[in-house]
Amino acid sequence: VDELFEQHKPAIYPSSCSAAKDRAYETPEPYSERNLYGQWTATTKIAPINADGPLQGKTFGIKDNINVAGLPANNGSEIMQGYIANTDATVVTRILEAGGTIIGKTQCENLCYSGGSHTSHPVPVRNPHNPLHHAG
Repeated sequence: VDELFEQHKPAIYPSSCSAAKDRAYETPEPYSERNLYGQWTATTKIAPINADGPLQGKTFGIKDNINVAGLPANNGSEIMQGYIANTDATVVTRILEAGGTIIGKTQCENLCYSGGSHTSHPVPVRNPHNPLHHAG
């Protein structure tokens, strides 16, 4: 059984996080001009690894429950405040290798327990079509 396990270990997709210490980000104030609906937990600009890939010219917001090395990963919760990811999730690496640019982390529900957009920390995400309603 031990030999079988060794033969079938899942491959870990190589991470693009070697430059993570150089990744700058901002945490725009909720409902401010740069975060009108409370949608961003962090904004950044992470350039693609392969600028000629199939995602060339496309920008991506990564949900706050997905790790982006060097950026906060609060998972929509106050108890996660201060946690900075030290590795990129596989999807992040693949986006960057395919030519995509990451422009920030988007808010999610408190520990991803609700679909209503009203439990996220520090504020609920507002609906851009009617800011009096939640986005969920």
